[in-house]
Amino acid sequence: MVTHMECIHNHAAQARGYVLDGCGLFEPGGPTAAPTRMVCAACGCHRNFHRRVVVKPPSPR
Repeated sequence: MVTHMECIHNHAAQARGYVLDGCGLFEPGGPTAAPTRMVCAACGCHRNFHRRVVVKPPSPR
């Protein structure tokens, strides 16, 4: 399973700076099949700007 965490979009890259918006978790911006689902409802950045985390389910014993 994959989840997307905090936004790492550098908003000051063009000015050779480093400024993040502070968004802590990706929130889909629309229903499942909508293209707006790829845009974060909290910060407005595309999902690719959010840190991707692969979560492995616990193994059965």
